[in-house]
Amino acid sequence: MLIFIIAWGFILLGILGILLPIMPGFIFLIIGLYLMSLESLWINRQLDRLGRRYPKFGEISDDARVRAQRILHRIFRDDG
Repeated sequence: MLIFIIAWGFILLGILGILLPIMPGFIFLIIGLYLMSLESLWINRQLDRLGRRYPKFGEISDDARVRAQRILHRIFRDDG
């Protein structure tokens, strides 16, 4: 459930980033979608399909996945 909430937060940040020129909205959207893809096989397939069809999107998507994995690692790291 926490991943779902974080994913929607990134998606909302991405939408704000698209509307406001201050923030990079596209990367936040992709991070949010990647986090959603951890829970949804359909979203995962769609992101992979888009990455194969549009190589530039694939590069950005791969970068966003790495960032999302770092974020998840920081949130869920086991300190004990």
